[in-house]
Amino acid sequence: MASVKESKKLRFKMAIIVLSILCLLSFCALVARPIFWQQNADSATVMVPNNFLSQRATDTDVQTPSDIPSNEENENFSAPIGLSMPEIDFTLNSSREPAVPLAGEIVSQANPSASLLEFYRWQDEYNKKFEVTNMLPGDTETRYFCVKAHHTDDVTLVFQAEITEQTRLLGDVLDVTVTNLDTNKVICQGTFNQINGAEFKEKLAKNTAEETIRYYRIDVSMDTSVDNPYQVARLLADFNWYIQEEQNLSPPPQTGDPLQISLYIILGGSALSIFVLLILAKRRKDDEEEEQYE
Repeated sequence: MASVKESKKLRFKMAIIVLSILCLLSFCALVARPIFWQQNADSATVMVPNNFLSQRATDTDVQTPSDIPSNEENENFSAPIGLSMPEIDFTLNSSREPAVPLAGEIVSQANPSASLLEFYRWQDEYNKKFEVTNMLPGDTETRYFCVKAHHTDDVTLVFQAEITEQTRLLGDVLDVTVTNLDTNKVICQGTFNQINGAEFKEKLAKNTAEETIRYYRIDVSMDTSVDNPYQVARLLADFNWYIQEEQNLSPPPQTGDPLQISLYIILGGSALSIFVLLILAKRRKDDEEEEQYE
C-alpha cells in the first residue's frame, strides 16, 4: 500500500515538474518573440530603387544649422511631401545594374541597400551607428535609409546626427548632406561639427493608406582641399531618426503566423491551469488525510 502511495506521489511530482517546464517555455517564447522581431527590424534592409541610385539634388530646400529654430519656436516644418509614392520593390533582383559612382565616391557594394526604419506605435525611434576612418580628400561615404511610417495623422520625422567620438577635429572638415530622394531636395547640409545635435524635420502628411514610405541618402564627404593630417583621423557618430507625434502612429503591423502565437498562448494557459488544479487537488488530499488522522 505504501509503495502505491509513493508511486502516486512520484507521478504527481513529475506532472508538476513537466507542467512547470511547459509554462516556463511558453512564457519564454512569448517574451523572446518580440525581442527577436525587434532585433530583426533593426537590421532589416531593402534594395534602393534604380531611379534613386544616380540622382543628385538639384532643387534644394536646405536646412542649415543657422536656419534651425529653438525647441520652443520650432513650429515651422518643411513643406509637406505629398501623397504620391514611387513603386517600391522590396525583393532582391540580381538583374539590376549598379549605379556608376561619382569620381572619388566610395561604393561599398554593387547593389546598395537601404536600412529599413519602420515606425509604428511603441517603435518611434532608431539609432544607426556611423564610423569613418582614414578618409582621403575627395572621398564620399554614402548611406541609404528607407523610412516606412504607419500613421493615422500627420507626423514629424526628425533626423539628428550626434558625434560620439572624433580625433583631430575631423568633424570640422567632414561635410554631411541629407537628401530626400522622393523630392530630390536637400534637407540638411553642413559639417559634422556644425550640425552636431541639431534637429532636421520633415512632415509626413496623413493619407488614405495610413502609410508613408520615403527614401533618404546621407553623403559624408571630405573636400579635396583638406590637409593631410586629417587623413588618419577617426569619427564616430549616431544617426538618430524618430517620430515626434507617437500618438499618431498606428499599432504594430501584423507579422508572423497568428495561429502560432495562439498556440503559444493556449499551451501556456493550459499548462498553467492544469498546474493550478493539481496544486489544489494536492492540498485537498492533504486536508483529507489530516482529517482522517484526527
